[in-house]
Amino acid sequence: MTASMRDFSLSLLFVSALVFLLPEKYLTPLFIVFGQGHFILMYLYQFRAKKIGIRYIRYYILISTVLLTFLLVYPTTHMRDIFLLMSAVVFGLHFFFDELFVHNLLVTKEHILIGIGFGIQYVLVSYALIFGQDAISLSVSLPLIVLSWTLAAPLLATSFTAKKLSISELFLLVIVAIFTSVIFIPVPISAVQVLAFTVLFHYARWYLFYATRLRVHATSQRMRQYFKDTLIVNACVVAAYALFVLIPIKELGIFFSDTFFYFWTILHVIFSLSYFSNKK
Repeated sequence: MTASMRDFSLSLLFVSALVFLLPEKYLTPLFIVFGQGHFILMYLYQFRAKKIGIRYIRYYILISTVLLTFLLVYPTTHMRDIFLLMSAVVFGLHFFFDELFVHNLLVTKEHILIGIGFGIQYVLVSYALIFGQDAISLSVSLPLIVLSWTLAAPLLATSFTAKKLSISELFLLVIVAIFTSVIFIPVPISAVQVLAFTVLFHYARWYLFYATRLRVHATSQRMRQYFKDTLIVNACVVAAYALFVLIPIKELGIFFSDTFFYFWTILHVIFSLSYFSNKK
């Protein structure tokens, strides 16, 4: 078993246990809290790698100001829903193409198409989270599911023609199939559980992927620093969330409320792109 598949299996087992054993009411706070830790660690490691320059900061201020303006000028339930769907679009594609990177797959035309298909289904499940699963009518969902599998067809065709389908590509196809079944089959799995699983799985994958890469390519001192950073950052975020809930310090809602979490998610995905990194 390769390291990427081992990490995938561990992430799958751990996150599945969390999502299906914990009461649903804890799932959203869980992926918000550990999401903020995930975001902060990205910025920390970008800073240490000298990827944050003037250009990065200018774009960050510009994009965050535009998003915040919409949030503060139109603080309505509809704006929350719009931000949820916006974050679903960018995160769905972010998740999918990160999986290509972690599995060391080249980004081909076939992968891009199935990635778009995955993104469509992820947004569809997010829509169910807003309006209720009963709100997904067959007339809306069926064309989108057909479109998703049409987009997946080139990868299937290429794989069958070559008589080869890598385990990584099979995993990507299985994700699309799982989303299809959740939308169509009346199983006792909620939209919250599906989204929580996808988001928490993404976090776990990156922690294990980065740890594996450091173990192979870095010194033991750098490995210890990574674990120390991860522990301290997440402990601080958990402590801040406790202050937000227990005291409560409402100002911390800028980090932990649903709407603002979608705001931070959009920024995280945008600034994970190398386009904004400090150019050498």
